[in-house]
Amino acid sequence: MKRSITIILICLSSITLSKGQTWQLHQQRSNLELSDLHFINTSTGFVFGDSAISGAMITGVVLKTLDGRTTWTAYTLGNPNYRTAKAHILNANEIFSAGRNGVGNTGLFIKSIDGGWSWQN
Repeated sequence: MKRSITIILICLSSITLSKGQTWQLHQQRSNLELSDLHFINTSTGFVFGDSAISGAMITGVVLKTLDGRTTWTAYTLGNPNYRTAKAHILNANEIFSAGRNGVGNTGLFIKSIDGGWSWQN
């Protein structure tokens, strides 16, 4: 029993050491709570979450990269009460996001047909 636990720990350490070295911090933003990430190709990707000031959630936000994670542009969802939770991206223009409207704490389903520039209920 003791030998099998040791073998399992050695295997887990090997996996952790070999796989853990591939992570790299690209950007850090302390005012964001992120909830979803999607890349549609090697260049274009989206991150969904909430933007906060002093720990208070104020609005949903979408970050978009067109150059493979080097730079990110933030887009607001138009209504300061929208909070994103999950998203689905059909292509570079059509994006759907589900979350909640913070005012009444009701479900929310929004879409963009212009790559995240504008959002509709």
